[in-house]
Amino acid sequence: MDGTKNYFGKIPIFSVSIALAREKEIVLGVVFDPSTGMLYHAENGKGAFLNGERIGVSQTKNLDKSTVFLDGGKLGKMNPMHLDRMAKKIYRIRNFGNGSLGLCYVAQGGYDAYVGSAVTKVMDIAAGLVIAEGAGATITDKKDGKPDLFKSREIVASNGLLHKELLEIFK
Repeated sequence: MDGTKNYFGKIPIFSVSIALAREKEIVLGVVFDPSTGMLYHAENGKGAFLNGERIGVSQTKNLDKSTVFLDGGKLGKMNPMHLDRMAKKIYRIRNFGNGSLGLCYVAQGGYDAYVGSAVTKVMDIAAGLVIAEGAGATITDKKDGKPDLFKSREIVASNGLLHKELLEIFK
């Protein structure tokens, strides 16, 4: 379950998140939001779906018009310079304590990007990652821009159009 603090606090923003990995590759992801009935799924190479309908990332081209999901438990552990740069460049920043759903919202085009801080664990968001990728998202490590997500604890997933500019924030 992702969003356990929300669940135990009786806040209906949590999800059931299941992923399958083979040889360091996440190949299947399912995320279910019981409060809305939204069921996301993706399998490598077959696209991403919401309640059986194909979904895709947004077409937003400018950070100053973008909405970005910031996933991280403690903002105090993030680099203050990065937070400041994000605040100055991004139109809207959201965080509601459920990284899997944040990635699914990127996959369906509701958010333009996802930024995971050092507290992110791949196992917590693996299903969301494969769904976002299946919908056309570009996903890399926040620091080096490489796609090896099993080693990374800081992830950027975007519609691809914003990716380079987002990564510049974290240099």
